[in-house]
Amino acid sequence: EDHAAAARLTALLGSGRYDAVVCRYARPLAAAGALNHQVPVLLDADDIDIQVMAHQVSRLSGLARLKGQWRLNGLKRRMAPLLASPRHVWIVSESDRAYAPHDRVSVLPNIPFPGGGETPDLPPAEGSQRVLLVASFKHGPNIEGTDRFVRSTWPGIRKRRPDATLRIVGHGMTEAQK
Repeated sequence: EDHAAAARLTALLGSGRYDAVVCRYARPLAAAGALNHQVPVLLDADDIDIQVMAHQVSRLSGLARLKGQWRLNGLKRRMAPLLASPRHVWIVSESDRAYAPHDRVSVLPNIPFPGGGETPDLPPAEGSQRVLLVASFKHGPNIEGTDRFVRSTWPGIRKRRPDATLRIVGHGMTEAQK
């Protein structure tokens, strides 16, 4: 657990200003202690850590491969509860369902790869008016996705919820992006 991140998240959630936590990766979600709070957690499980490590291990040989396989098995044990805890998990393909075998999962393919499932119609939290978007702005897809959200999706949200607020935070943001 990252104690500094956990303390900051606890303070933010304790303010009562946030209605949900949305995260892209399971391990940082756990490191920040997000699963220790009563706030609903939504996980966009893109690039599941198990798949990334399995690919890396497949490229090894000899003793390094045995060590990698041992670490991969440990990761699988640790990831199972992380993928079972969130209120909802989005995965990128049907084959990823094996990693999150529960009914709170939807297939949400990466944008360049069509053919996925539908996003669930989750009911909003009662009185929810705030959205917090956290991303690294050193990567083109995050910048493009945030820009698309702000330009295309956010106006519709504001139309339905005029008092809604959006806070965007993350490292690597340029002055122009701010």
